Amino acid sequence: MQILDLYLKVHILSEIISTYAIYLLVGCFFTKKKVSTKGIFAVYVIYYVIICLLEVLAPIPIVMLTANIILLFVLTNFYEGTFKKRLVSTLYIYHPKVNRKFS
Repeated sequence: MQILDLYLKVHILSEIISTYAIYLLVGCFFTKKKVSTKGIFAVYVIYYVIICLLEVLAPIPIVMLTANIILLFVLTNFYEGTFKKRLVSTLYIYHPKVNRKFS
């Protein structure tokens, strides 16, 4: 049981790095923000909390896949851009994450 607890703790801590990497990648695609920097920070904290809660409460791969894609798309809505740009950037950002999870 302690090994599982350790795994979960490490995974939740590594999700901080993953969330920051997503922030950097979104910054590559979008330069203009619709909200303040504090608002963007709050959105990423909410993203992190939701992903961690889902990982603990419902660690089902299809649920995590769907939640990640939807939440990434929601994150892009806080930046100025077209629907097509949001969709393409969401898929580009999520693609390496899928490869990391399943390899």
